[in-house]
Amino acid sequence: GTKRALVIGINYRGIRGELSGCHNDAKNMIAFLKKEYGFQDQHITVLMDDDDPAHGSPTKANILAAFETLVKLSEPGDALVVHYAGHGGKVKDVSGDEDDGFDETMIPLDFQTAGQILDDDIFMTLIHPLKEGVHLTCVIDCCHSGTILDLPFTFLGDGKQTEMTCGKGARAFPHMEKIRKKKFWKEWKPMIMAGGAPLWGGPL
Repeated sequence: GTKRALVIGINYRGIRGELSGCHNDAKNMIAFLKKEYGFQDQHITVLMDDDDPAHGSPTKANILAAFETLVKLSEPGDALVVHYAGHGGKVKDVSGDEDDGFDETMIPLDFQTAGQILDDDIFMTLIHPLKEGVHLTCVIDCCHSGTILDLPFTFLGDGKQTEMTCGKGARAFPHMEKIRKKKFWKEWKPMIMAGGAPLWGGPL
């Protein structure tokens, strides 16, 4: 299959809360994917708030559109990687599908005008539409990222937990139940790693 990647790095230049390392994180991830796993430039989409004309702007609309494009282009046997480095947040849940009462969010470059990207939107745009046999690995480097993909199963690397567990929200709410019933669930074995880096996928 084809190896495809979406790499997002946002430093929020000139904005309060500006970061300094997310561009480097994105560049390092690209170099890693190319060197270690043979990803090719033509199959790597980059969204960064830098001066490179080859990079798209990491706005809310562009990030969601990139999710949609990645999913639409994928076919069974493909290996996908999504890397996000930037700010993360949480907002009050209004749909009733969060155990803690908050939706986790990605903070796009234009958050002040376009708003944040809810975990519900990430799930419905990136996770749920995937075809069977497509492997997706997500590395989400931001605050509040532990459940930002709204996966029904989690694994806490605390030295005590030995297998994935299913939160009550995964049983109670339809969008999580859809994933629990997918045939490829056992094949993919999604998990949430320690350190706030959610992974969804199998071997590259």
